[in-house]
Amino acid sequence: MTLAADDIISADDSKPSNVGDGAVRKVRDQMKGPMASITIPYNKDYSIDHGALRGWVDYMCEKKVPILFLTYGDSELYNLSEQEIEAVIRTVAGQARGRALVTGGTLHG
Repeated sequence: MTLAADDIISADDSKPSNVGDGAVRKVRDQMKGPMASITIPYNKDYSIDHGALRGWVDYMCEKKVPILFLTYGDSELYNLSEQEIEAVIRTVAGQARGRALVTGGTLHG
């Protein structure tokens, strides 16, 4: 499912949404506290080190960081293919297992 920013941010019932009101409230309730930006770890061959990434997510979750986020700049998503971005998001969200809200954004030009 593809979500636009208004689907999550806006609770205005006059706008169509593909996200239920309960989901919007849940996300808003979780959007409190410090946010940790994810810097992607790499192996020597420049492939993504998913093991180190899972360890980093565990560390942040153990420290009770409520929000983990991936960004175009800080997470260096501009260096990754769409398949690699998807794999990173799946790794982070899968490892967080609901212990933190995982968000992300990319820049399309």
